[in-house]
Amino acid sequence: MRTAILCAMLLLAACAVKKDPNNNAVTLGYDSEAAANGVKAVTHETSKIAGDITKDVKETGAKIQSKIGEQTADSNTAGNAADKTADKAPAKKH
Repeated sequence: MRTAILCAMLLLAACAVKKDPNNNAVTLGYDSEAAANGVKAVTHETSKIAGDITKDVKETGAKIQSKIGEQTADSNTAGNAADKTADKAPAKKH
């Protein structure tokens, strides 16, 4: 959907409409160089945006991995503390 809107905007930007009030005529011209320049600009911006998104995804993934590591370390520490407490408890006699 976005691509269709973008293509239409590029084509519109490349069009030159001239109205002659004397003859009541409209001339429509198409500048292929302007269209090519527009495509280059859009391609450049799109690649920059894609790079930013990739960077954000990598940073978020690293943060998630860090949090998972912290939680794993916390649960291991808690488990070790529980084991030590159980070791210190007096044994029940039957």
